[in-house]
Amino acid sequence: METDETDHGSALRNPGAREAERLIALGVDRIGSVILSPETWKIPTVRDVVRLVRGSGAKSSLIPLLAREDDILRALDYYQPDFVHFCEWIPLDPEKCAQREAVCAEAIRLQRRVKREFPPLGITRSIPIPEPGLTDPALSGRPSWRSPARWSRTPMAS
Repeated sequence: METDETDHGSALRNPGAREAERLIALGVDRIGSVILSPETWKIPTVRDVVRLVRGSGAKSSLIPLLAREDDILRALDYYQPDFVHFCEWIPLDPEKCAQREAVCAEAIRLQRRVKREFPPLGITRSIPIPEPGLTDPALSGRPSWRSPARWSRTPMAS
């Protein structure tokens, strides 16, 4: 993994780092950043925030909204967060069972690779949660809800 010394002076000039410092002072113990695209994945100010958080005793997380495995691994190596938060879209429509199984198999494969390459890294995953009164089609095999848009994502730590 890539390492170099943290320049706390430059981190403190970074508005994100100043915000992270304020949050830590308020007792926030988990601070995360989102990487939006493979074209703009390398953001030194975000890395400054991750380093500042690491030095505080709080934990940092990274949400890489990246489709390619190599891009995700490159981002994890560059930022070196405490946790990675995956939040892929998982199809819940009962008619898309094969697609759901493929998406889940790929997610598990990626998680295993991340754990192999970055053993101390924690993994968090968002999972779809049905609205109250709706049956999970993955368990029942019978649709009892009107549309996949009625399902939402809720973060869940692993």
